[in-house]
Amino acid sequence: MNAPGEQFEMVQPVGAPEQKARVLEWLQRHPDGLTQLQAFQELAVARLAAIVHRLRGDGHVITTELVEMPTRYGPAQVARYHLLTREYGAVRPTTFTPAADPPAREPAPKPAPPVRTPEYFEELRRKAGLVEMMRCGCGHTFDGSKVGAFGCANCNGDEGPAERVEA
Repeated sequence: MNAPGEQFEMVQPVGAPEQKARVLEWLQRHPDGLTQLQAFQELAVARLAAIVHRLRGDGHVITTELVEMPTRYGPAQVARYHLLTREYGAVRPTTFTPAADPPAREPAPKPAPPVRTPEYFEELRRKAGLVEMMRCGCGHTFDGSKVGAFGCANCNGDEGPAERVEA
C-alpha cells in the first residue's frame, strides 16, 4: 500500500506477458471469475472490459455475471467475467468470414435543394432584421434601402405607395 499523498505508479515488469494473455490465463485457472478490482490489483489491468472484448473477438466464450459487492455507500453491482470451456458446455464459435463481395446497394437519392427565389432571400433578410423592408401596393416586399427612382421594382410604384413592414 502507498502512504497517503504518495504517487501510485503501476509499472509492468520487463518480460511480463501482455495483458490479454494474463487475463486469459487467470480466467482459465480461476473458475470463480475475475472482477475489475481483482484485475487491477492482481494483474495490473486497468481496463478489464476492453481486454474481455478483445478475447471475445478472438473466439473465447466469456460470460458476464453481475454480482453485488459491499461498498462504504451501500451495495453496488459489478461485473464478474467467467471463461466457459468445453468442460462447462461451451462451444467455441467458428471464425466469422463475411461474404466475399457484399451485394451492391444503390445510394439513397438526394433530396432536391430548396428553391431560392428572390422572395425567399427577402423574407430571410426581413426575419433576420438586417434591413428595413418595404411592401408596395402590389404586394411585393423589397429592401427599403434599394428603392429605385420609381419605387417598387415590380410595378414601378403604379399600384400605390410602399409602406414599411415591421420585422
